[in-house]
Amino acid sequence: MIKNISILRLILIIFIVNAAGFLLRYFELPDYIILIGFRFHLAAVLPFLFIIKKIEVEFLIDAFRNPPYFRKLLPFLTLVIPVIITAAVLYFFTDVELNDPEYFYEFGLSSIVDFPLYLIWNIPQLIMLFVFLSVAGKSFINNFLILFFLFVYLFVPIDIAAFSYLEPVSFVLFILSLSIALNKFSSIYFFIIYTFFSLWIINLAFGTESARIVNLLFASRYDSWEGFFSVGKKLSGFIMPAFFFFSLIVNSLFGALTKKS
Repeated sequence: MIKNISILRLILIIFIVNAAGFLLRYFELPDYIILIGFRFHLAAVLPFLFIIKKIEVEFLIDAFRNPPYFRKLLPFLTLVIPVIITAAVLYFFTDVELNDPEYFYEFGLSSIVDFPLYLIWNIPQLIMLFVFLSVAGKSFINNFLILFFLFVYLFVPIDIAAFSYLEPVSFVLFILSLSIALNKFSSIYFFIIYTFFSLWIINLAFGTESARIVNLLFASRYDSWEGFFSVGKKLSGFIMPAFFFFSLIVNSLFGALTKKS
């Protein structure tokens, strides 16, 4: 059982997160901290701290002890199929090439070996985000809107000339697919694995210039990663939106199948 959170309190939490996040961006300060390896992002952790008193121990025990759908195959196909579709589309319809990135071994190959470690380092903040959504969300629309407004400060342009619409498009597609997955397969374990793996695999494969992404999902001593593969400058910006679009389609189809069953 979880105590409800009022709309006004929710709006206040979202406002505080965005105000703090935007100020940190404006002064070019990180909106996350790393403590003994564990990652804590502002928008994932701060909302949880505001509702920690509303969380009952019985809910947390039940969430970990009896996760729905966790032992079934269907939810985990939502992880694999978008990767396969993206790889197939790139192979047959583009000139995807194997990259020769800097730090190929130190960053690239080690990130594959260290995947369990990076996942563990992100588990606490993903648990906090899951619990907050369980308290404040409880539906697909609510989860989507809450995720959107919690992280919207990341996409408010400080420099209009440098603004890229592809990043917010990727973000919207990702949280749409995540909200469907959370609504249909409301397992805390699946939420953790789905959220981390989806972001980890696409950024590892095709790289990112975001120090935030690199530090949160990979190693904290790097600022960027070129990726294992490249598709040329004209298409490179569309890889991530395409991947999350495929994820959205797959999750929508599987969500419909789950509803029927």
